This record gives sequence, C-alpha cells and structure tokens, in this order.
Amino acid sequence: MELTRNEFKEKMNMYNLIMLKTPEQKRILQAYPEKRTWVRYYNKNTRKFYNGGIFVGMDNRYINLRNLRPTRDWFIKIEDNILFVRTLRDVYKTIHEVDRKIEDKRQKLERQKQDSEHIKNVYEMYKNGDLMTRDQCIKWLEEIADQETSYNEEQNSD
Repeated sequence: MELTRNEFKEKMNMYNLIMLKTPEQKRILQAYPEKRTWVRYYNKNTRKFYNGGIFVGMDNRYINLRNLRPTRDWFIKIEDNILFVRTLRDVYKTIHEVDRKIEDKRQKLERQKQDSEHIKNVYEMYKNGDLMTRDQCIKWLEEIADQETSYNEEQNSD
C-alpha cells in the first residue's frame, strides 16, 4: 500500500522507526526475527513510500515481505529501497508483550476450565444428594442448637 509523505512521517513517529539506507545497514535486518518484524520502505526508483509487510527473509539481493490479508508474498530489491523498521529492542519488547498476553489468556482459560470442572463436581454432588440446600442447612443448625440447649439444661439440672 502506497503512503503519502505525511502518512509515512506519522508512522515513523508513531512506531519509532529507524532508517536502513546502506547495504551494510540493511544487513542488520538479518538479526531481526522473521515473521515478527514489519518492514516499511521507500522505493528510490518510483520515489514512493510503502507501508510494506512482514519480514520473511532475505538474501544478497532481495528482501521477502508478506501481507497477511490476503496472504501475499513479494520481493523488493535491497539496492532499490530504503528500509524503515522499529529498533530491534522495540521489536523484542513487542514480541515479549504479545507473548505475555498470550500466556495470560492461556492461564485465564486454564482457570476457567478448572472453575468449570469444580462447578461440574459440585453439581454432581448436588444431584447425588451429597449437598444440603440452604433451608436444609438452617434446619440442621437449628437442630444442633436445640440439642446443645437440651444438653446444657441436662448438665445444669445435675
């Protein structure tokens, strides 16, 4: 997707992008995690800014990028483009945040599963008559209180 100069500036500021201009600078992209790094670029031949795609890989001449919807891969020539990426630190920070959110959701689902099992067990106990209703509990407590009163009266009369 082509971007205007202002849209591209806005994205640079929003995402704290760094520019990889020389072939040597562009080689640092190899240190970035594949399929987890978004690469934007400026094509020197067309003089246009592009939103780019997810970094899939690279060789000596080309960088492979991918869009997710619809899934489509394409290659850009390293020498024809100036690349813009988030700092490696920001990329790993984002990956860590995403991984943490995924783990939090997994733990939440596990707790829900355990709660569901607990509810099933309680329901089974209720169906089998192993649990008392609120009214049954009150009646039982009253019986215990009456028995205690009777016992105390017997103890006092002796």
